[in-house]
Amino acid sequence: MNASRRTNLPKELMDFPDVPFKEELPSFIGHEEMLEYLQDFAIKFNFYEDIQFHTHVEKVEPVAKATLADSDQCGTAGASGMGINDTVQWMVQTRDLEQDTVRGKSMTSS
Repeated sequence: MNASRRTNLPKELMDFPDVPFKEELPSFIGHEEMLEYLQDFAIKFNFYEDIQFHTHVEKVEPVAKATLADSDQCGTAGASGMGINDTVQWMVQTRDLEQDTVRGKSMTSS
């Protein structure tokens, strides 16, 4: 990558609410600062647990939907039919491109 490459948007428009850029950085940051920011973000939210490099996602399918009906909270369904307290179980099938193996993993999202 070109060592002098800079973003074409100011950092003030690119940051996530829970992870601001360091104030001492200039508005138009370089690629190294952007990489560091994304790595810090992934560490803060434990994304590295689910990141698999050299992997192709072959299929993602919803398996089951569960509602937290046992609690006092009551989800309000939106256009998708999902309430705020609903979770969805997903089956994710991936292929390891280095070993040419297929793996299935169950994941939950809310």
